[in-house]
Amino acid sequence: MTDSVHSTGPRADWDAARHHLLIDYGPSAHLPRHEEGVAPAAVVLDVHGRVSDVDIMTLPDRVADALSAYAVSVRKPPKNGIAFDADAAWLWLHLADGTPAQRFSGAAHVRIAFDGPDIVEVDLTLHPQTAPTPGDRR
Repeated sequence: MTDSVHSTGPRADWDAARHHLLIDYGPSAHLPRHEEGVAPAAVVLDVHGRVSDVDIMTLPDRVADALSAYAVSVRKPPKNGIAFDADAAWLWLHLADGTPAQRFSGAAHVRIAFDGPDIVEVDLTLHPQTAPTPGDRR
């Protein structure tokens, strides 16, 4: 089953059978550059099966360096629902409000497309042994 969410924010397509998530933040003005790696990740679904949040942790240095525009602090809030903790190399993508109902987590192949400093796409595939757990256990 593929779940597709689109509003004024990003479009998120979750394929539960393949544990694959594609998030589209909009068109790129230029040919996007890609950074990719393997990192622990979690995809949180709401009670309707829609993706509400994604956490990608301990990203490789080259990917983390590319995310500096999204670094948050006390004085700098998240940008477009995207927050990056540079010290922990942790990327948080907030896609929708909702009650967490199911969480898929494990090692994931992550590919992020950038247009300059801006994220235009996140492509994430959790490894096959990933099993869902109830709720949001951050």
